[in-house]
Amino acid sequence: MERAKWNGREYTASEVADDFEMEHAIRQISGRELFCPDPQCETPLLRYCHGEKKHAYFAHLQTGSCDYAQFDKQPGIIREGRYKLYDFFKSKGYDVQIEQKILPHHYTHILLKTGTKTIAIEIGSSATRVGQIETLQKNYSEIDVECKWIVIGEIKPVIREDEIYFLKRYELNRASDRELFVVDEKCNHIIQYKMDEKSYSEKGESVLVGLYGKIFSQWDNLQALCIKKDKLTLPGFQNNYCNWQVQKQELVAKKIEADRLEEERRIMSRPSFQNTGYWSGETMRPVQPKFVVPQQDATVDVDERIRIAKEKSNKELHETVERFRNYRPEIQKRVLDYTKQISEIEDFSYRGITNETPMVDAFENIFKMLPSGKRSLIIRRMDKLEKGYWY
Repeated sequence: MERAKWNGREYTASEVADDFEMEHAIRQISGRELFCPDPQCETPLLRYCHGEKKHAYFAHLQTGSCDYAQFDKQPGIIREGRYKLYDFFKSKGYDVQIEQKILPHHYTHILLKTGTKTIAIEIGSSATRVGQIETLQKNYSEIDVECKWIVIGEIKPVIREDEIYFLKRYELNRASDRELFVVDEKCNHIIQYKMDEKSYSEKGESVLVGLYGKIFSQWDNLQALCIKKDKLTLPGFQNNYCNWQVQKQELVAKKIEADRLEEERRIMSRPSFQNTGYWSGETMRPVQPKFVVPQQDATVDVDERIRIAKEKSNKELHETVERFRNYRPEIQKRVLDYTKQISEIEDFSYRGITNETPMVDAFENIFKMLPSGKRSLIIRRMDKLEKGYWY
């Protein structure tokens, strides 16, 4: 064991070994006044051991139930990691404690108190079991303490969620902020990951593969780790993550626009489209304005931009259906026939649209399922209709 109590103070075996005078004093009371730090230990008397073959340690004089002894059996890499992280937080002036027993039969590796909450930092590795993870998450939640895992292992700038071990997957999928922290074995460097929960267009997803992926990462020295708004983070992480999402959205927007232009060229080139007779006297191919990706403000919440885009789409649908409703029946039929043609769907019965369906309802149901490019074609034709080109 690494820790023991004497005269109301806790000592570590390593600090005792570093000081001859302290080791001399500890040896004099070893087995008599040296006690286990676990208040529920059944056999609390300890002895101090230090020889030439093994590092210094404390051991129970008798065998008995002891939560701390069980806790201290964790791999050496976990023990060393928690002490290095504890020293780091302490050097930064944070309110931090090590190896605290705030749960029954469990010692928290590091207990970190921020302005408004307490964070229990657990050190994990590939050997951390799912039962242990979920039990601790549940127990900490019951006492209103946030549990944050820091994983010790190899730092990789690019990872795939389905190719990492379970503790890492758990943090990316179940943690409240979908974030994961990994430090290297020497605790010199740290990397912060965050899962992107946004959904992009079906066609846009393919263009993102290999360029961005689903997980954002930021690497830095451990000394950069800090607490902002009661959360562990690296400097500028959230802003960098938002900028990364905006870049992905811009790339998808370019892909969608390119697909729309290609689809329009393909439709316009069809002989069946050119011979419909509905658009006589019109220019078959209106000049398209150059597509410019709007510059997004990375400080604006991504969810808010998505909400605005949905509101715009719903408004467009409502306004277009109302325009259609005001047309004479013969004009409604022409617009509906064109809408069906441009959708490239031959049989609408599987969507509940038959010859008996009112034209306004049929138009609304088809229009709202079309992509933005095809919607634009219909709206432009309706604009020309209202200017008198289609009588």
